Amino acid sequence: MKFLYKTLILFAFLSIINPNISYAKETLTLTELLNTISESKGKQVVLINFYASWCTPCRREIPAFIEVRNEFDKNSLKMIALNLDDSPEIMKSFNKKMNINYDTFHDSGELAQFYMVQGIPFTIIYGKDGNAVLAETGLMNKKDLVDAINYGLTK
Repeated sequence: MKFLYKTLILFAFLSIINPNISYAKETLTLTELLNTISESKGKQVVLINFYASWCTPCRREIPAFIEVRNEFDKNSLKMIALNLDDSPEIMKSFNKKMNINYDTFHDSGELAQFYMVQGIPFTIIYGKDGNAVLAETGLMNKKDLVDAINYGLTK
């Protein structure tokens, strides 16, 4: 019981120190992802990004994603990153090293297959109306991300 109590205090303390850090979760099913997109309709833009630690363009675009997460309110933008590394442990270590501040999930391939991902990084942005406003393979810069998100907010 003491261990549980100390663990809860530690998590509470860590969230006070830096509440913007999003710790990597294990997985996200296709149903959960589609429900998230559906539940966001009329409320917020949904950005989905497929990435991996071994992908050089992915590593180069992550700072732009971090900045975008800091600039947009969580009520207006939902960010979901889907990692294609070999294991969740590799993803978690990489996310911590990169200081990723948005929700990340490990994808064993189900979601990449659904979206027919041919290369990474791959980014999809759904507007508030629930329709895709961007589907892009390759490195995204901050300006293009912000422009697509702002466009999605008007839909």
